[in-house]
Amino acid sequence: MKKSNQIEINEYFLPKYLSRDAYQGYDMSTVTPEYLVNFKGYQMLVALYQGTQCHIGERCEYYLTDNGKIDKKFMMKKCEGSFMHSVLEGDVAGAIRNGSQSYREILCDAIKERRLEI
Repeated sequence: MKKSNQIEINEYFLPKYLSRDAYQGYDMSTVTPEYLVNFKGYQMLVALYQGTQCHIGERCEYYLTDNGKIDKKFMMKKCEGSFMHSVLEGDVAGAIRNGSQSYREILCDAIKERRLEI
């Protein structure tokens, strides 16, 4: 596990701070975690964060940072554009299709280096 600017980068599972409690129906005793991203989305966020310093890198940093704003992140996820929405949903093909050339190259390099599963 690596630490990078307060961002925990784990190669095996999603960090706990990327989830919130979700209650099932009216029964408040049944709590299951609701994750902001799935594992592919997490891998793409990490690859884009490490590969770029521009606006998308800052967005990835915001989503990956343990800043206690998980409800705001869920709200912002609904307002993202097509590329970031594909990333957050874990849609690798959609992210490659909707991204610019530099983002495609970052994602394809991550696939070649086996840092991103397809």
